[in-house]
Amino acid sequence: MLLFAPLVLVAAACGRKADYIDWQRMEEQAKGVPYRDTPYFADGRVLQVPPESTVSREETLGQPQLTEGMVGTKYADRIPLRVTAEVMERGRERFNIICAACHGLAGDGESEVARQMSLRKPPSLVKAEMRVHPPGRFFRIITFGYGLMPSYRTQLSLNDRWAVVAYIRALQLASGTKLADLPAPVRDEAQKHLGGAP
Repeated sequence: MLLFAPLVLVAAACGRKADYIDWQRMEEQAKGVPYRDTPYFADGRVLQVPPESTVSREETLGQPQLTEGMVGTKYADRIPLRVTAEVMERGRERFNIICAACHGLAGDGESEVARQMSLRKPPSLVKAEMRVHPPGRFFRIITFGYGLMPSYRTQLSLNDRWAVVAYIRALQLASGTKLADLPAPVRDEAQKHLGGAP
C-alpha cells in the first residue's frame, strides 16, 4: 500500500501540470509560414535561398564516376566497384525484382508488362546497340530515369544501381556470345547444361 501512494501522487502532479499548459498558445505561436511575408528577413520572404555551398541531405558525396556515373562530360566507361560474385548476385536479385517486370528476366524487353505497354515498349537491354553504351549511361538512366522510365534512385541504393549495371553487362555478354566462341571448358560446361554432347 505504501508503494502505491507515491504513484498516485506522481499521477496527480502530472495531471495538474498538464492543466496549466496553454496548448492554444503553442498552436498560435509566431512562426514563418511558407510562401507568406515575414518581417524577420530583409527580403520579406519566409523561404530563403540556401547559403552558398550548401549540400542537400539527399546528395551522395564522393567521386563523380561512382556517384554520378560521369567523369566531366563523359559517361563512366567502367563500373567503379570491384565486381565480385556477391555484387553479381545482388545485381541479379535487384534486376529480377525491379527491372525484369518491364525489361524481362533475360533483359530482352519481353515480359507480360511490356506486352501491355501500348505507348512505348521497354527496350531490349541486350541488343547490339545497347551493348555499346558505357556503364555510366545505364547507371544514369537508372538514377534519373529516361523517357517513360522513372528514376529508381529511391528503390536502389548507389551500390545496388552499380550491381544492376554489372548484371546487365553479364546479360549482354550471355546473349551476344556464340557458343562456339566460348573457351573450351566453358563451352563444354554450357553444352552439358543445354543437354548436348561436349
